[in-house]
Amino acid sequence: MLLFTQETPDYSRQLEEIVKAMNRPTTPVWRVAVFSAFVGLVFGIVAQFLVMLITDLYRRYKMRRVLYCDLAGMFWAVENIMAVTDVPEDDRWRWQRAQLTKALLFRGEKYCLDTPELYMQLPERYAGEMLYPYFHQILDDDKWLNVNTSLALSAFSHVVHSGTLKPMYLRLFLGRKEAGDLRRSAELRYTQNQERLKGVGVPDGIESKPDEDSRT
Repeated sequence: MLLFTQETPDYSRQLEEIVKAMNRPTTPVWRVAVFSAFVGLVFGIVAQFLVMLITDLYRRYKMRRVLYCDLAGMFWAVENIMAVTDVPEDDRWRWQRAQLTKALLFRGEKYCLDTPELYMQLPERYAGEMLYPYFHQILDDDKWLNVNTSLALSAFSHVVHSGTLKPMYLRLFLGRKEAGDLRRSAELRYTQNQERLKGVGVPDGIESKPDEDSRT
């Protein structure tokens, strides 16, 4: 009868490797903690910066949209109201003044001025600072309605022609069609003003000075 003997595996080499691994120097716990805290701090700072940046960009986008829409809306209102001819001439000035009072509400100006630290960051604030006084003058001095409306429309055509109100944002906030119509109307008025200045030197509307006695 044959007897089979089973050899016992030799794990001595593996045990030696395990012992060596356990005896290797390890990174101190305090270093791991400091490194983890540093990484967390850096990540927190970067995340907070990104949140603030995105928030600031959105707030500027929102204010820019309000400014563009408000100025464009007032331009259209003044131009369309002053172009009306089917109202009897004797009542036209009173009708125009009443319609302008309803249309020029300056909500965009108030929104911008209520947040001056943001408004000052917009390059387009120069357009607002230039145009809003002209639109205010229409209502504040309505005896010179034709002159003041003409000056306001001319000033608007200038900021569109010069690019102070950027075509990209006009398309973004007004839509491609309305922005195209507005730019064509503004450029036409700008060209007419330039030709008038070269020929006569008198801004549009001055010849239409209202008769104060007939409107009191």
